Amino acid sequence: MLLPFSLLSTLAAMLQNKSVIRPIRSGSPNDAINDYVAVLFLPAQELNPPIEAAPVLLELPVSLNLADTMSIQPVIQKDALMKYGAKGGSNQRLLSYGRRLSSEGIWKALDLGVKVNQGLIAKGREPRPLCIWGEHGIGKTSIVEQYAKQNGMKFAYVAPAQFEELGDLHGLPHREGEKTVYLPPDWVPRTPGPGILMLDDFNRADQRILQGIMQLLQFNGMFSWSLPDDWMIVCTANPEGGDYNVTPLDDAMITRLVHVAMVFDVRDWAGWALKDGLDSRVLSWVLAYPKIVTGGRDTPRSIAQFADFTAAIPNLTSDEGIDLVQTFGEGTLSEAALASFIGFITTELQYIPSGRDLLNAKTPEILTEMMEKAAIGPDGEEHLDRLYILLIRLIGEITAENYKQGANDARNAAATIMHPLMPRDMSFMAFKWIASYKTPIANAIADDPNVAMMILDSM
Repeated sequence: MLLPFSLLSTLAAMLQNKSVIRPIRSGSPNDAINDYVAVLFLPAQELNPPIEAAPVLLELPVSLNLADTMSIQPVIQKDALMKYGAKGGSNQRLLSYGRRLSSEGIWKALDLGVKVNQGLIAKGREPRPLCIWGEHGIGKTSIVEQYAKQNGMKFAYVAPAQFEELGDLHGLPHREGEKTVYLPPDWVPRTPGPGILMLDDFNRADQRILQGIMQLLQFNGMFSWSLPDDWMIVCTANPEGGDYNVTPLDDAMITRLVHVAMVFDVRDWAGWALKDGLDSRVLSWVLAYPKIVTGGRDTPRSIAQFADFTAAIPNLTSDEGIDLVQTFGEGTLSEAALASFIGFITTELQYIPSGRDLLNAKTPEILTEMMEKAAIGPDGEEHLDRLYILLIRLIGEITAENYKQGANDARNAAATIMHPLMPRDMSFMAFKWIASYKTPIANAIADDPNVAMMILDSM
């Protein structure tokens, strides 16, 4: 039995787009039975147009004789959603659950989850625990902690992988008169909320601990203790597959949670980096080469660690600076990422003025000269990506905690944002970003006639 041509064409298109591969139907009833999921490795020559051999997720009927199907050998897998992608230079098959969202989307999901759970608690019902899936180092834990802090919620943290015995979960027995009672572990919150209990990387716990956690997820407590009023649970989890040492979850566990999946988005990350005061040179590099954040050793977390050290090196391109960059780069990043960063700071960063350079421009002509140098390279080609980096460096300068507004700062910031070289969508994005900080200079920039006209046109 051969797979229909229409099915092969669909698979080829999906692989070329590197989209999330979901179970699909070819139009034939025999191709749409939901009994098994198979990972197929399709030879390049069998596809039209030809593509690299890669894993594909496909629903197949139990009765299909795969031995007769173009010599394709299946590997039966558990569950029905798999991500196709590259990590560390090799194809990986990673299993996670929920819609893939940027950090902004995760924040909105948390916001609605908290509101829904508060409504359920008010009705005397148990809150719905959330689970944020995602690869390591992308900020799953920190975004939940930041959300709790920003919204005045209490925050408690525990990593179930550290539990060695079930007593770490339900507590230890204690005699009280003629009966035995259990003392709650010290990680259990004691005071009423609103609050969030985080079970971090919870699927790294072993099977016995996960079995015990099931009751906690369903009833917001154990047989021996309950969470205080107005507390909810948020879990984080790494995907199954690849190099992750995690415990697979069965349907009974999966259905106790509401799932979302967090993915890296460079613009969201840049917003965090600006507020955190990340070294602007490292930020500029990531904005220029966002695909360098590939997972493996090159994650938002490892890049932030690297930036902590580069921030202490005034001149990155001096002999001593390069030597220090290599020392700490080799300790935090992959060889490819480190080579990319050194290439960026030695050949490209010189064309992109700092935010302070832009604000210090004495005349419009000097400002235009700096922007043209950034946007139009020595080869005469336009580099709009550098203008975006230039805007980020400007925003970072005027939103820094230690920023002190100069006499010409508002004028030069407005002139930079509204410069003829700057695409209007980037101009509007930059102003919205600055305005979100609600600082005096944001009001002064809004008073600029050209900026005011852009704001009116957008309404």
